[in-house]
Amino acid sequence: MSLEEGDAVFTVSFALDPFAKIYVLALGTKYIEPDLMALFSDFENVAVAKTGPSRAVLVSKGAGEYRSGYYLYDSKQLGSQVPKLTVVYPERLSRTFYDVSATPSVFSEA
Repeated sequence: MSLEEGDAVFTVSFALDPFAKIYVLALGTKYIEPDLMALFSDFENVAVAKTGPSRAVLVSKGAGEYRSGYYLYDSKQLGSQVPKLTVVYPERLSRTFYDVSATPSVFSEA
């Protein structure tokens, strides 16, 4: 989860079984996008920016609320438990959380 000027950008890595991978390579990634969107259903204004056979990028526009020179990102439930979530701040610092079912409440300087 990268914090970018009030937006939350999620880079999701995943492994597909061999049949699903062939399906995605042959017919495209539209088939897995609903599952990706379901993972971030608690977020508003989420869109899939890019999808591949093992990685996707989703953007939640306006996920952070601007207040007094800071963007505040409230905790949001995820559609399932995630083994590893790394928050990357604009200063390129990062914090990693393990086995989470919600994003942490974080803030970043505007």
